[in-house]
Amino acid sequence: MKEKSSPSFLDLVHLQDSIRRKYYRKAGITKATDVLVALASGLDAALTIIGSSSAEFDGLSREAGRKVSEYFRSESGKYAHTDIETSIWYLSWADAIESVFID
Repeated sequence: MKEKSSPSFLDLVHLQDSIRRKYYRKAGITKATDVLVALASGLDAALTIIGSSSAEFDGLSREAGRKVSEYFRSESGKYAHTDIETSIWYLSWADAIESVFID
């Protein structure tokens, strides 16, 4: 099996955003709300700090990818009935991680 090249943090964020937009459209969420802005700005801050303190993002092993994806899916489930935006945000991260590091 051919190894996939590791994406940059920015590549992964763009993939997640594209997946999130697709889920939001399906759920009828048509605009960026305060929830999305808060999630995105928190992520932006974390990635900026990580990106500045790390030489390169070497990706995730399949096992690490599974663990991260499972965490995001678990978090998505916690919000599925109370905050669909947050649930979708976590779900889109799980999908992005899986498509890059597991599939």
